[in-house]
Amino acid sequence: MNKSTIKPETVILTAGVAILCVIVVAVISSTFSAKANKTKKKLVASIEEFLEVKEQLNICKRNIATFKNLDEKNISDIESYIQANYKRVSTTVAKEIAIKTVELASKYGIAVPILVGMMEIESNFFPHAVSPKQARGLMQVRWKIWEDKLKEELGFVDHYQLHHIEAGIVAGIVVFKYYMAENDNNISKALYAYVGQDKKYVTKVYSAMGKFVLHGVSTIPQTEKHNAKGTLP
Repeated sequence: MNKSTIKPETVILTAGVAILCVIVVAVISSTFSAKANKTKKKLVASIEEFLEVKEQLNICKRNIATFKNLDEKNISDIESYIQANYKRVSTTVAKEIAIKTVELASKYGIAVPILVGMMEIESNFFPHAVSPKQARGLMQVRWKIWEDKLKEELGFVDHYQLHHIEAGIVAGIVVFKYYMAENDNNISKALYAYVGQDKKYVTKVYSAMGKFVLHGVSTIPQTEKHNAKGTLP
């Protein structure tokens, strides 16, 4: 019987084809694997981005709630601060001053303690206060000097409006912001100019601000104080 003879070139060709097939399969597998990994990475990135956006939204919600609570606390603190230190101011007036102070501080972008400090030193929170120089209202604005600006910007009609709680505070804010702009937003210099260049006035306002802030701290429940320090869960 004749044995079939396999030529060497056939063996080589067959082996080459087999190797080529293995290479092709490996390439295809790696391609699909690379695509799968790429898709997986994109999916993971999308999920992480979604979670990050979700966390930011949660932070925003918490901030909104915090700001709302902060406004309520500021109102309560101002009211109790006035009542504790100025008995001549009625509860109704103290509450109205507190509400309008927080509203207007937010509207005009001024820190609540600044307004509280200024009102305390200027008028002792007495809306009908009138100085020897005819400065009027909670913020002791002089109509003779600021009449044109108040009429133009706020629609004031006469100086009696300075004794209204909201109008009196707004008038003071307008004057204070004018001096802030004139002094590169330097609070100390603005206060110095507001009162007519008196350094003692600036010190007094800062002192009043400090007393009010400390009063606010004293009204925080003990559990909240501990939580703020991280000593309680």
